[in-house]
Amino acid sequence: MEPPVQTAENMLALKNIGIALALGIVACSTASSPVPGSSEDNSVKVPPFSNDSARPPTSKRQPDQNIETPPPVAKPTPSAPAPECPTEQEPNNEGGQATEFTGCITGELTGWTDTDYLKITAPEDATDMVIDHVEPKGTIAYSVTIPSSGGGSGGSSNFNMSFTDKAPKTKVKPGQTYLFVLKWDNNGQGATTEVRPYSLRVAFE
Repeated sequence: MEPPVQTAENMLALKNIGIALALGIVACSTASSPVPGSSEDNSVKVPPFSNDSARPPTSKRQPDQNIETPPPVAKPTPSAPAPECPTEQEPNNEGGQATEFTGCITGELTGWTDTDYLKITAPEDATDMVIDHVEPKGTIAYSVTIPSSGGGSGGSSNFNMSFTDKAPKTKVKPGQTYLFVLKWDNNGQGATTEVRPYSLRVAFE
């Protein structure tokens, strides 16, 4: 009887297929699920940014002993600024010894017999001379002339200006040298032995 034999074979084949499916499901479940009680972590470890132990050590380069170290460069010592107004140079008691200045000068008459000679040259583009002077301890008489060619104390007859107070604005010749003569002016007052300091400033326009 052939039909019963075929039925038994079909049932055996279905049973084998069921067993194979069951084994496959168990294998997948075992691979994807962690084993209970296991502490193994298969995830990739990424160190944090602040973890310095993960960075390679930085090597410090030692200086080459064969290279000579250059000596330190000494800084220049700043020189003291020049005084705004230089002081007269003695002896300057006659025209040939006159102290030359460019803008201003200071000095003193040491007594009624002392006379100071100073000189200044007008720039090539100058047309006028403006004079300012200060005497804190007594009057001084000023006279301005053009020095004589021989270098003596006498000045030119065509230019002679005198003052004790405010000096007038005066026309000048470009490139011309002007001689200042400073003398004691007691005018009946004060001792004849006291020192009289002065400050003289000349500007050209």
